[in-house]
Amino acid sequence: MARPAVQWSLTLPGPLTYPVTTDGEAIFAVSGGNVYSLEVTGLKRWTARVQAAGPVVVDTAGLLVPTQSGRIALLETETGKVITETEPISSTHAAPSVLGGVIVWVTSDGLFATSAGDVHQLSTTPLTDLASDGQRIYVGSRGGRLMAVDVGGVVWEAELPGPAIGHPVVGDDAVYIATAPQGEADASLVAVGRSDGVMRWTSPISSTVAASPALGSLLIVPGLSGDLFAMDLRHGGIRWRAPGLAGFSVQPAIANETIYAGNADGRLYRVDIHDGGEAWSVELGAPITGEPAMVKGRIVIGLSDGRLMCLQ
Repeated sequence: MARPAVQWSLTLPGPLTYPVTTDGEAIFAVSGGNVYSLEVTGLKRWTARVQAAGPVVVDTAGLLVPTQSGRIALLETETGKVITETEPISSTHAAPSVLGGVIVWVTSDGLFATSAGDVHQLSTTPLTDLASDGQRIYVGSRGGRLMAVDVGGVVWEAELPGPAIGHPVVGDDAVYIATAPQGEADASLVAVGRSDGVMRWTSPISSTVAASPALGSLLIVPGLSGDLFAMDLRHGGIRWRAPGLAGFSVQPAIANETIYAGNADGRLYRVDIHDGGEAWSVELGAPITGEPAMVKGRIVIGLSDGRLMCLQ
């Protein structure tokens, strides 16, 4: 299969360190504290100067963006204008979510906050970014806990074999999260029951996990060693391992049973999810730091040198 060609490249004011997101039509990226909206052709739609401190989350009400002031801003999707902002709580770089019409988020000092004014202390250690299923959020801690939380507080907690890495990934009936090595325990992937918090399986791996895994028919784990691991969702066994040349740097993207994974050397790989076979790789010229988005058959990805790049 032929390597993709660069359709367009746009240089923004600073490194693209947050995931690139899309609503299926437009592209949203954060750079230098600004939120940028672009057409899939690379034409800039608008710029919102909101002192953004985290990724854009697409919601039916608009675009949710954490800001440097500790507020969550809600922006109009079509114009980028601020509709409303929550009251400041404390600093956060994590993606917010919406539960039952209420904006919810976690902070750098272990708090869970809502736009209704509720605040709960979830942890005395730093929290991961959250994941949501629309009814609850799921968040891990450096203290080795995974929690399910709704607007009323903690629903369940599960003990992990080590500090949580990245953010949880929510499946149909389980929540998956990576942990760092601790003591005699290796780095591992863990599956916990989504409804009850009961441990389903724990699977050690031979590489420190670089970012959150990606969920498809298998769980795809990017390693700092430069290897990709594919794990069975039922029991956590490693189905295949694909060696790379440099450590992976962002959560992979999965589309149509194909994996797109970017590494710290600036190379993007296309890999078959069934056997780990490499279809192609392409050198982009700078470390990949903004997780890719798939939109209308294109791959849009952020680089450490401030370039937002579209390939097809």
